[in-house]
Amino acid sequence: MKVNKKLIVLTAIGTSAYIYKRVSDYTHDMLYRYSIVRNELQDNYTKIVRLRNHDGLIICGYLYERGPGHKTIIMMHRFLEDSTSLINEINYFKEHTDANILAVDAKAHGLSDGYHRGFGYEDITDLMLWNRYILKRYGQDHKILMYGQGLGASCILMCANKGKLKNVEAIISDGACADTGDYLVKHCFKKTAIPGFISYPIIKRMIRNEIDCNLSVMTPMNHIEDNKIPTLFIHSRMNKDVPLEDVFTLYNHAQCEKELFPVKEAYFYTMKDNEYAQTLISFINTYFK
Repeated sequence: MKVNKKLIVLTAIGTSAYIYKRVSDYTHDMLYRYSIVRNELQDNYTKIVRLRNHDGLIICGYLYERGPGHKTIIMMHRFLEDSTSLINEINYFKEHTDANILAVDAKAHGLSDGYHRGFGYEDITDLMLWNRYILKRYGQDHKILMYGQGLGASCILMCANKGKLKNVEAIISDGACADTGDYLVKHCFKKTAIPGFISYPIIKRMIRNEIDCNLSVMTPMNHIEDNKIPTLFIHSRMNKDVPLEDVFTLYNHAQCEKELFPVKEAYFYTMKDNEYAQTLISFINTYFK
């Protein structure tokens, strides 16, 4: 009987150690960039812009200019991707607007420097830096629209809530997550099959220890209520990165002028040309004249 108890204890310890290692390895993979793949947008009409952020890192963006103009769209990519993943969206905005376009690489993504990733929350100050860059380049009356995907959209929503964005006329949030902790837990479960009630405390502790951030604070749902900028919430029913219900959570929490735009297609730019598909164009024409 004593032997059986020892085996049970040893098995429990071994299982706990195994679980901790799996979750720890996953969290490290999410936090840190171990290799650098510097993809570049292959477009003769774009130029690479480099800025030094408050941490001394060089962050990069691709600027497509249409002359002096009076409008610019700033675009932010999904987590673990870079600006090259936005090429179809960039082409869509080129076709449907006359605005300049700036697609930026978040720190520790694409061409930008950085070892640890910011999960959208730590990218807020960099987004403010890009905002100031555009106004310095084109003038203080220049109009800006911000478009983001996934955690890039979450970053924009959290930054807007702080009232730090200048001359931003409208926001297009495409597939933003409502809760960063929930986002990480669900992706952890996909990779490890470890339930969220077990993985969440480990993930939260590691993020606090590694980058001194509280995961519960890094949550768009808790930051959106003070956003005053008109916002269009897009979400594809085929989005495998962020569940559809997140868009309803964010939309319901938002107190700004807002529109809800769930789509059945994988991407909004592949929609058939019908009245519903005009929701995006109508939003742009209304708020980004």
